[in-house]
Amino acid sequence: MEITKEAYSEVYAILNLMSWNSISKIPEKIWENIDNKRDKDKIIEINNIEDYQASEQANKLLAVLYRDYFATDEEKEVIKAKEKILEQKEQEELYEKYNPDNLFKNKVSKVETVENSVAMVEYKESFFNKIKNWFKGLFKK
Repeated sequence: MEITKEAYSEVYAILNLMSWNSISKIPEKIWENIDNKRDKDKIIEINNIEDYQASEQANKLLAVLYRDYFATDEEKEVIKAKEKILEQKEQEELYEKYNPDNLFKNKVSKVETVENSVAMVEYKESFFNKIKNWFKGLFKK
């Protein structure tokens, strides 16, 4: 999923509301990346951070920044454990959906029905061929 420029703009505006001590935890390279990818023509004004509803993409970016740079070691362990559980659930869902044991079961039954539906085709001679063969029969005698 590609992050939009608007999401980077929202994150940039939210980070600018934070104290210098908090912002200094973010590496300069990451800060420059956010600044370069944001929509510089769009200025987002946030009066009250508690009432502001950020977009889903901006929330995801903020969650990654929080996990990587602001969370304590204990919080990082909890977050990583939750991520691991979510990843396992996702893998289980994918395994159920694309189970290699059941993947070809439906296709075998379709092949069997096609084989069973094949029947002999009765050949019918056309009217013109009947007349032609009748004349051939007259001249052979």
